[in-house]
Amino acid sequence: MQVNQIMTKAIVMVALFLGLSSSSEAQSRWGNCKMLMSTQTGGMVFGADTTVPYLGDFIYPYMGSNNCQLCDSLGNIVLYGSSKNLYQWGSDDTLLPNTIFYQGNYGATAPNQPKTCLLLPMPGNDSLVYYVKTTFDVTCPLSSCTCAKQLNYSIVNMNADSGRGALLFPIDNTILEDRYNVNGMAVAQHANGRDWWIVVKGVDRNFYDFVLLDSAGIRFDHRQYFGSYDPLHLGANALQYFSRDASLFVCTLNRTIDVYQFNRCEGLYYNKRSFEEWDLPAGITSANISPNNRYLYVSAYDTLWQYDLGANSLLDSRVFIAHSFYDSIVSPYFYSKFYQGFDAPDGKIYISNFPYGTHIHAINNPDEGGAACNFDMNNFPMGTYWNAGVEYWRYGAGFPFLATYGLGALQDSCYRGFVGIGEQGASDVLAVLGLVIYPNPAATQLTLYWDGTEPARISI
Repeated sequence: MQVNQIMTKAIVMVALFLGLSSSSEAQSRWGNCKMLMSTQTGGMVFGADTTVPYLGDFIYPYMGSNNCQLCDSLGNIVLYGSSKNLYQWGSDDTLLPNTIFYQGNYGATAPNQPKTCLLLPMPGNDSLVYYVKTTFDVTCPLSSCTCAKQLNYSIVNMNADSGRGALLFPIDNTILEDRYNVNGMAVAQHANGRDWWIVVKGVDRNFYDFVLLDSAGIRFDHRQYFGSYDPLHLGANALQYFSRDASLFVCTLNRTIDVYQFNRCEGLYYNKRSFEEWDLPAGITSANISPNNRYLYVSAYDTLWQYDLGANSLLDSRVFIAHSFYDSIVSPYFYSKFYQGFDAPDGKIYISNFPYGTHIHAINNPDEGGAACNFDMNNFPMGTYWNAGVEYWRYGAGFPFLATYGLGALQDSCYRGFVGIGEQGASDVLAVLGLVIYPNPAATQLTLYWDGTEPARISI
């Protein structure tokens, strides 16, 4: 899809308001998970007051870092899988034996890339679940990196097999094909509180492709040229995270960190803030935003930093939180490292320990600045299991990729109009769905998007 870029910043005199209904279609059968399975042998169970290790059957086979889950409205796991295999989950919190009902091909890469599979219920139909995956069988031009080639999906009928689910179509259906980030997708609930935005990032061009899942099915919706990119194609390992309320989005690209605001109505990023972090001793492994949207936590394998999103300069606001280290007691065979971050339902941010950490780390008070965030290295033991009379540690190398339910419908949040006084100029803002004015009303400044097919001056 070829589109042109238009940038217009305007002070608006008149606007046409298009509001959203206050009601949203409830996802009565599905909800946020209260049990998380690690990508290896461990997991976590979130109770009303405490969080404890999962001590049931461990996951087999090894799934790397790319697992995904679907949970019912009580938070219990129903489906568990990766971009290669999908499993039914037993009523006693164990994997059912011999129930692999999908064996896909994730291509040439090892199954250790995060966010490469996703399980989403179809809005308006509690029985159908979309199993969305990326495939990796193309080498990026001019680079030795591997990038994703396709975004595919299958459909699971959750009323089949006594409510445990079975594939309607045992083949992949292709939604998109291009050169995409190897680290998979991002997902956010639409502002109507019902539908879903699925986002994949291009590798060698600064675009994001937005896929919409609604009651009509899944389809490509639009492409937005926005944000940073690497012309040398080294950006195939970019990390993408939404904040818990999906109002903010962060993308890390090698040493570059982009922070955007997100319009859940139209599926558009705006108000980019970007900086380069050259003091990290190793590549970025996670980026998580605090529940109050005030602080950004960025980790490399051996360093964790905090940035104040309310500061004028994100880079100057940096606060050192922790270095990783070797602990012969809790991780006797490997150096404790920082890997994937997870926004947990208990309000904490957990960071997995790669590759075989027997404990994971916790930011206990992520809404607080500096040392008050209460970071605790090797805070959470993954527990043990027995095999042939021998006790083994469980490992927690990664977290499942999950959608966040219950954001609700936003009122008074989508505005369109043919108004404003603006400037024509080069920018990385792309308009795709008519004329969008956001936010509105605004006190001093707002952003206007237009879907013109040729560069033009927009007058008000």
